[in-house]
Amino acid sequence: IGAYYTTLVNSPEGRTSNIILSCARINGTILQSGEVFSFNKTVGERTSAAGYREAKIFVGNTIVSGLGGGICQTATTLYNAGLESKLEIIERYPHTLPVAYIGKGRDATVSWNGADLKMRNCLAKPVKILCCVYGPYVLAAVAEVK
Repeated sequence: IGAYYTTLVNSPEGRTSNIILSCARINGTILQSGEVFSFNKTVGERTSAAGYREAKIFVGNTIVSGLGGGICQTATTLYNAGLESKLEIIERYPHTLPVAYIGKGRDATVSWNGADLKMRNCLAKPVKILCCVYGPYVLAAVAEVK
């Protein structure tokens, strides 16, 4: 129905690992008509026990190290796939600083117990969310369930 990709720009190993993990948690999610997708609910809490690693994150206007750094690129890619698929964006927050992988106003930040990305399937049919890292690309697609 719609898809989007972003490029991993000089992404360190820990950051890339976090993106791969978050994509794997999302990949294959089925949304029934009217159902709401929550990035935080689907991906879960970012902890070392869950496999997340330290990488750079934004806290206000400061860049610090934090568990799960990089997964905002997954959220951003999925947000844009949602826009392309005409899903209803219910909740989305921009970063406090510019990001290298997409232009201003097209990003989506997430944080556990904070900012979330929520999209409603307003189509008259169920959809499947596909999400993965393939080479230097983060890919997200919304497909019709057959």
